[in-house]
Amino acid sequence: MNLLDPGMLAWLAVFIPPLVLLYFLKLKRKEHPVTSIILWQRSIQDLRANSPFQRLRKNLLLFLQILVFVLVAAALARPVLLGLRISGSHRVLLIDQSASMSSKDAGGRTRLEAAIETAFGLIDDPDRENMMIIGFGSDARTYCSFTDSSVELRNALSKVSQLQTETRVDGALEVAFTALKGKTSGSVIVLSDGAFGAVGLKQGSEITAPVHFLRFGSGSANAGIVGIEAKREADGGGRAQVLAAVFSSFPGEQSAVAELRRDDRLVDAAEITLKPGTTVPCVFGVDATEHGAYTVRITPGGLMDADDEAGVTVEPASPAAVHLYSKGSFFLKKALEQDREIEVTVEDPDSYSGKDGGRTDVWPEDFPSPPDVVVFDGLSPSNRPAMNSLYLGCLPPIPGIVRTGIVSEPVVFDWNRTHPITRYAEFSILYVKESASFSMPETASALIEAKDCPLAACVSDRGVRVVWTGFNLQGSDWPVQVSFPVFLKNSISWLSSGRERTSSVPVKPGSPIALVLGKNETTARIIKPGGEQAVVERKGSGPLLFADTFRTGLYVAETAAGKRVIACNLASESESDITPKDQIEVGETRVSTGGMDEGTTKEVWRLAVLAAFILMALEWYVYHRKAS
Repeated sequence: MNLLDPGMLAWLAVFIPPLVLLYFLKLKRKEHPVTSIILWQRSIQDLRANSPFQRLRKNLLLFLQILVFVLVAAALARPVLLGLRISGSHRVLLIDQSASMSSKDAGGRTRLEAAIETAFGLIDDPDRENMMIIGFGSDARTYCSFTDSSVELRNALSKVSQLQTETRVDGALEVAFTALKGKTSGSVIVLSDGAFGAVGLKQGSEITAPVHFLRFGSGSANAGIVGIEAKREADGGGRAQVLAAVFSSFPGEQSAVAELRRDDRLVDAAEITLKPGTTVPCVFGVDATEHGAYTVRITPGGLMDADDEAGVTVEPASPAAVHLYSKGSFFLKKALEQDREIEVTVEDPDSYSGKDGGRTDVWPEDFPSPPDVVVFDGLSPSNRPAMNSLYLGCLPPIPGIVRTGIVSEPVVFDWNRTHPITRYAEFSILYVKESASFSMPETASALIEAKDCPLAACVSDRGVRVVWTGFNLQGSDWPVQVSFPVFLKNSISWLSSGRERTSSVPVKPGSPIALVLGKNETTARIIKPGGEQAVVERKGSGPLLFADTFRTGLYVAETAAGKRVIACNLASESESDITPKDQIEVGETRVSTGGMDEGTTKEVWRLAVLAAFILMALEWYVYHRKAS
C-alpha cells in the first residue's frame, strides 16, 4: 500500500496528544456530605485515575477514539493499493486506445477509462522519477516526453481519447525502448486488454527495459461485422449483392438480427444464429442502377459498439480506365480487352513522359483525364506517376523496394489466400524461369511467395496503391494458366477501388482517404460521421489525402465533381474478439498480466472513512452502555 499524501498523517500528532491528555486530567466534582463511602469505592478509583500524572489505566473508549483519529488521518493521506510493484525510476506508459478498449466491461466503465484511472495512480506513485506517456491504436502517438512534473503528465493523460482503430503496439514499443536506451533504471508498462497478436520488433531493435502488462476487461460477449463488400450479380442486370461477415465471441450461442439500411431507411433484415468463435455470412440484394450508401447493423452487438455497423457504397456500372505501357504482350492485352469492366488504352513504353525523370506527379497533359490504373509491362521508370499502378516484370521506384539478385526457377510454396488480389486463384503449378529477388518495406504485403523470394507483392504508398511481379510474363507459363486473368482482374479491381465502381472499397479507421481531384481543384469538404465538417487542401499535385479517419462510419467528400461517400469500417476479427488475454508476447519474451485488472491502482480512503464511522458508532454504544 502507498500513500498519495503522507503529510496528512501529521494531524495525528496534533489531535492524539490532547485526546490522551483529557484522560489524565482530573475531573472537577461537586462535594456532597454522605454518611458512608463504602459504596463509593469505584468513584474514588475514578478520582485517582483522573488525577494528573498518574498511571493511565486501560480504557476501551480511549482506544476506540484513537483508532477513529488514525483512520481519519489515513483517509486524508489517500492510501492506494498497487497490485504490482513497478521497477525503474524512468517509466513509459503505453496506453491502448484501440477499438476493443471501448468495451464496457470494466465496472460500468470502458476499458480505456479504467486504464486511464490506473495511469493517474501510477503518476502519483512516489517511487517514480520521470515518466513518458505514449498512446497507440493503428499507430503510436507520444502525448508526453520524459518529465517528473505530475501536472504535465496529468494534462497529457487527459488528452488520451478513445479511437476506433485496430491495435498495433509494435511501433509504440519501439519508441519506448528507444527512449529508455541508455537509462540505468527504466520499465515499460502496457495498459491494454491484450487483444493483439505476438509483437515482432524491427531488425536491429532491442528490448532495453523490462515490460509490465496490466490487463483490463473481463468479458467476451461481443459480435461484430468483420467484412463487407458489394458484388454485381453475374447476369449483368441492375442488381447487386451486399455481403457481410459477422463474427461472434459470445461465450454461447446467440441469436441476432442483421439489418440493411440505406440513408437510415430499413431495406431488409435477417435473423442469424451466432456460435462462439465462428463467422456467419449475411447476403442482401440491392439495386445497383444508381448510387447508394448502405449500412449493415447487428443487434445485439455486445460489449463493443465500433463493430456493430459497417458500410459500403454501391455504384452504377462503369468500366475501369486502364492505360497499358507494353511492347505488345499478346496475352496481357487480350486479357485486359476481354474484360467488359475494363477500358484499356495501349501505348508504347517510349512515350511515357516520366521514364527519364520527367513529369511524375501529374498525368501528361495530352490525355483528357487520368486513368484509374497504369500498367507497366517490363518498364521500370526512374519515376512513377502518383496514381495506382501495376508493374509486371519490373520493380516500382518506391523507397524500400531494393533488388537483391536473381533466383532461377523459383518454386511457389504459398500465397495469400485472403487478399482480394489472389482470391479465387491457384498458383501451385506456376512455372517461372527466373525472378528478381528483392527487399521491401514493412508496409508491403507478399502475394505469391517462392522459397527464396516473393514473386508478387503490393503496397499502399502515400495513398497510392501499387502491385508488382518480379518476373516477366514471357519467361513463364503464367499467361496460359487460369490464374493469370483472375490475378489481372483482381489487381485492376483492387487498384481502381479509389474510383466509383460497383462498390468503393471501404477504408480502415486511421488510414487516409485518397481523393483524385480535377486539374484545377485544390480543396475538398469532408463531412465526418456525426456531422463535423473539415475543408482539406491538397498538397502538391498528387491525390488529396484526408487522414482524420479515427471514427467508423460514412464520410462524405464534396468536390467540384460532386459528392462521394466513403465507408470507414473496423472490420477486424482480432478487435471484435474482445476476450482479454492473460499474457502478451514481445519478441521472444512472454509477459503475463500483473493482476491489475480493471484499474487496480485503487484509492481506499473511502474504506478508511467507513471504518471510522463504524468505530464512532461503536464508541457511542460503549460510552452509553457504561453510563447506564
